[in-house]
Amino acid sequence: MVRPPYEFPSQLERAITDFVDHYSYRRYHKAFGNVMPPDVLYGKREQILQHRKEVRIKTINRRREYNRDLRELVNTT
Repeated sequence: MVRPPYEFPSQLERAITDFVDHYSYRRYHKAFGNVMPPDVLYGKREQILQHRKEVRIKTINRRREYNRDLRELVNTT
């Protein structure tokens, strides 16, 4: 569905304000290690990056375990 053009300047101004807010404060920034600016501002960056690292390690270990179990299953049949 195509959005109709803005009928009033105030609608366009609101859309621009919303976009700038999202772009500046609510999206992940590559320069910050893909963390949102408020998280950096409030000192949560390192905690978030550490949590991501832990999740990545757990995921890799689960994949290894799954693949090991799958190989064992295939080799026993």
